[in-house]
Amino acid sequence: MSEWLGLPIMPGATVGNASASLYKFITPASIEEVRDYYMQSLPERGWKVEQSMPETPGTFIFLRANDKGGYNIYLGSPLNFIYIFTQNGSTRVEIVYTP
Repeated sequence: MSEWLGLPIMPGATVGNASASLYKFITPASIEEVRDYYMQSLPERGWKVEQSMPETPGTFIFLRANDKGGYNIYLGSPLNFIYIFTQNGSTRVEIVYTP
């Protein structure tokens, strides 16, 4: 799968679990590589970087904010985000998104 609900899925990701507003996958990439992938691929798809919490569709902000030493990228609202973390030696990504 290369995208989900119009959002890119990192190449090499293990096929994940999907529901109406949540997609989870595992990748052999490091959390930094996943962060860099989304920081590059979102603008390439027309998303614009915000300096504060985004409130507009099509904007995003990057924050290093989670308790697992990973990263959060918020997508157009505080309720839509990409959560990047490690667990049991694997890099895991959870995308919560409602367009």
